Amino acid sequence: MVSAALMHLNDGQIEEATACFAQQFAFKDHGIGLEFSDKQRLTEFFEKARELYPNFFLQTRKIFVSGEHVISRFFHVTSQQP
Repeated sequence: MVSAALMHLNDGQIEEATACFAQQFAFKDHGIGLEFSDKQRLTEFFEKARELYPNFFLQTRKIFVSGEHVISRFFHVTSQQP
């Protein structure tokens, strides 16, 4: 599901990306100090990021899975290559 969410985000499909999240979730961006547990707020966050950085591309280096918990670390926002 993490890979699917990243693929949707990179394609600009924000609602499809947030649909990949469980009903109860916590999205934390430690880099800027934000946390979301509401899909509408998360959708707005991703939409604003796309608006401010239209060519953003997300990559993750590690994904940790334990039971129903998934943690993606070392999330980088880079410019997508043409």
